[in-house]
Amino acid sequence: MILETLKHNCSFKGRASRSEFWGWILGVFLVILALSFLGSFLSHFLRDAPFSFPKPLVITGRVLFGAFLFVAYIYVLVRTYALQTRRLHDIGWSGWWVFADYIFGCIVLIGGMAIGVYIVKNGGLENFKPSIIMSLLIILLTLLNWFRLLYSLFLLVLCCLKSQPEENRYGVKPFT
Repeated sequence: MILETLKHNCSFKGRASRSEFWGWILGVFLVILALSFLGSFLSHFLRDAPFSFPKPLVITGRVLFGAFLFVAYIYVLVRTYALQTRRLHDIGWSGWWVFADYIFGCIVLIGGMAIGVYIVKNGGLENFKPSIIMSLLIILLTLLNWFRLLYSLFLLVLCCLKSQPEENRYGVKPFT
């Protein structure tokens, strides 16, 4: 199942079965779980070790681990969006529905970061007295985030639907 996804090499064309989709999701979940345990173990080991590592080595290690996680995140994100697109193709829907989810996520992320920078530049949360416009932007961003959550659940439900049994405009039915 996971190998089936890896064979498609980030392809947004064609169809993907439910087993391929859920196999990939399970595999990603297990890798994230393993990396979380590894990061937690290394963090505690470095903090509680009977010997101390030189501070530049610890910082370099954290930066390298963070860079590795960032690259892995981008890799998994692209593959997951490609797989979701092929999964929607399998039920006869356009893959642009997945792209809309990505756009909503980017808007929420960039908007949240901009508000965070604004708060920090103006003295932090202790001194934060939002204007009417800032309050409205925060409310709008919160509502958009809730909409994105509901939209993502909608996409998840679509990914659970049965395949179209016949060939559709995206190709032949994949093997399960």
